[in-house]
Amino acid sequence: MISAFNYTNYDDAVSSVDYIPAQSSFGWAIAIVASIVFAFILLACYMAFRFNVSVFIVGLMQVALDLFLTICLVLICRVPVNLTFGITLFATFVMTIFNLFYFYNKIKDNLKSGRFEKAANAEIANTTVKEITVKKSIIYIALILTAILFSALAVNGVREVALGILLSLIATYYTSEFVLPSLWATMYRKGKAKKKTVTVKNEQEKTSN
Repeated sequence: MISAFNYTNYDDAVSSVDYIPAQSSFGWAIAIVASIVFAFILLACYMAFRFNVSVFIVGLMQVALDLFLTICLVLICRVPVNLTFGITLFATFVMTIFNLFYFYNKIKDNLKSGRFEKAANAEIANTTVKEITVKKSIIYIALILTAILFSALAVNGVREVALGILLSLIATYYTSEFVLPSLWATMYRKGKAKKKTVTVKNEQEKTSN
């Protein structure tokens, strides 16, 4: 071969190919999600010390559970582990925060109105879920239909992102309907009513005087 192609020596017969490793976006996806979750944990720790600890423990558990279920669904459905993976986890985190705030704000309003003054946690949670299910389902149906529409497009990247978001919607809706009420009913503890005790003492002092 060397003589046939007129190579003067063996070194000239060896061609070199520059190998450029493919840039992996998986590391960026993990870094983005990890930074968001870390920021949420710091915020939750601050809010736990400032307000009710049990509420934010439930929130942390819910975020961890939703991310874990979404990762399992992504691996089962063989969604490519690239930037799509990071977008999917970010969408999961956003939907989990939405479900948490929607659920707790409704419970807060119900407790302020005095509807569940003597009710157990399980009764409060189940009633609240029933009250918000219709509106939340409408939002989820719109998002799921949009994800299905985009997953049917011919563009491969858009289809992968839409499929990942669809999996995150399925996971977060399931946990918000069946797991979150149970976590809240189990973990929630009422804060100390300091203001109430102070007002009662003041009223007693006024009556005695």
